[in-house]
Amino acid sequence: MSWTLFNIDEFDSFKTIRIFTLNIYKDAMQNSIWEKLWKEAINAELVMLVINEIWQEEVSFKKINIVISKWVFKSKMHVNDFLDKLKTRLIVRDFFQIYEVDYENTFTSIIKFEILQIFLIIATMKNLKLHQVNVNNAFTESFLKEIIYIFSLSEVKVRFNYALRILWSLYDLKQAAWDWHDHCVTMLSELDFTQCTVDSCLLIHESKEIMLLLYIDNIVIIFKSLNNIKLFKHEF
Repeated sequence: MSWTLFNIDEFDSFKTIRIFTLNIYKDAMQNSIWEKLWKEAINAELVMLVINEIWQEEVSFKKINIVISKWVFKSKMHVNDFLDKLKTRLIVRDFFQIYEVDYENTFTSIIKFEILQIFLIIATMKNLKLHQVNVNNAFTESFLKEIIYIFSLSEVKVRFNYALRILWSLYDLKQAAWDWHDHCVTMLSELDFTQCTVDSCLLIHESKEIMLLLYIDNIVIIFKSLNNIKLFKHEF
């Protein structure tokens, strides 16, 4: 996830203007007031994608399925309606995907409400500390098993007859949530966490007395020792 930050005091004349969420790329690029800031947000997102090697350039064969991507734009406002941040994200239009060609599993586990209640009760009864972690660009952390290509972006120069093969998952791919959850469980298992048989979103590290709940790109953690949780965050 990319954010473009700027000093709102530099835009005194726009302080009271509400920035509505834009639906299409054209609207953002033709907005005389905010075009520069939206472009900066796009560039920041592209830098992140390139650094993380999300795709690679490959020859585009006639029979391969190539999906379409799009930019989504969102403005985040303070409670007083002043502009806080602009963010952009590159997503895939998943309705171009074909079942058993470029996706299979789409299901991802959701925390059971009863488990969440018990989780918080345990934290209260044992006087445990509670942290919440949001994983930035979570879905792009999981390796893509299927072969999926997207058409080149206007901001990315690609050779003639070439397309971009996605190596790491992008948001809105049908399997993105599944792959991310599977990736998390695998990584946590390597750190000696055990997945609960009752709820796959609950993982426990007995020796370090850490329990956590996975909910898409959010992780809720309860723990006893602050040193253990610092070590966990560093390793994870």
